[in-house]
Amino acid sequence: NHPVSTAKGMAVGESPARKVRDYLLAGGAFRTIVEARAFIKQNGLPETSEGVWRKLADETIEHGVVLAAKEVVERGRAAGASSADVFDKMLRLYENQPRLSSRTSQSVAEQAYSTPVPLAFIASRLAGITRELTVLEPTAGQGALLIEADPKKAAVNELNKTRADALEAQGYRVMMRDAADPNRFADVPKVDAVIANPPF
Repeated sequence: NHPVSTAKGMAVGESPARKVRDYLLAGGAFRTIVEARAFIKQNGLPETSEGVWRKLADETIEHGVVLAAKEVVERGRAAGASSADVFDKMLRLYENQPRLSSRTSQSVAEQAYSTPVPLAFIASRLAGITRELTVLEPTAGQGALLIEADPKKAAVNELNKTRADALEAQGYRVMMRDAADPNRFADVPKVDAVIANPPF
């Protein structure tokens, strides 16, 4: 059920995720999930069993959205854009992505819920996250809440292997611990901020 690693160690789905990122940043939009999955298929996501492939395609699309959001933040930072301007761009990203609704028994059991990038941006701003601060994200998913964080200064946890692989592809070192037990993070050095959207 997880992406297979290539010879370069990049998870299958990483290259199609970058294509999604580039498409969205260029102003492209997916009006339906069928259209988005066709895009993923055309851009190299290998086929598996139908249900597993749909979920992996949706994860790849979401990964691409997070990569696009990170780029929006970086471009905004470089241009000295206001928070309102960056937020407007996050809204456009959200409006241009398809509704991701594919569920597997694993995603149901994990109670996975992804934070929409406009809300992730607001949460990041409210938490005061910058590239200079250290941060802990105990339920990181694809990393939406970390779009303003420096991967080298982030303690990141994610139980789901597919999502952990996507986080590693973004430069994070990922722990795979049960976040329901705060003692599992006793060895994590003190951080400036903790941000999370835990499963519910």
